Amino acid sequence: MPEWKIRREDAEFAAPDVATLQKWAAQGRVRPIDYVHNPMLNQWMYAKDVQELRATFAARNAAGSGGGEDYLLKGSAASKSCGLAIVLFLGAGIILLLASNSLIFQAFASLVGTAAFIFGIIGVVLYFLKK
Repeated sequence: MPEWKIRREDAEFAAPDVATLQKWAAQGRVRPIDYVHNPMLNQWMYAKDVQELRATFAARNAAGSGGGEDYLLKGSAASKSCGLAIVLFLGAGIILLLASNSLIFQAFASLVGTAAFIFGIIGVVLYFLKK
């Protein structure tokens, strides 16, 4: 029987059968947001979309074990990139708003600076709402 492959960020590992895959999902070793290669369909998909794992993830969520859906805000590389983007948007917005006092950049800097600042504020709000 072909093995199931699991991909998380830059790592890939394999489960020899569906029972092992379900056991790993129950233990939290396979998260709903991990990519899983279904050997029967010969297709990569999110673990949460794999029919054989849905009951396992539902049981973990019902037990309060969580499924790792909020992993982006828990110190991953994506979380750090998101924080950096927020800081850059806020900084760019403030700089462009200050530069809008110059006659040359007034229209452009005011519009773009306001948009960047608003995106930065929205990013901060969304970041803290997810925490």
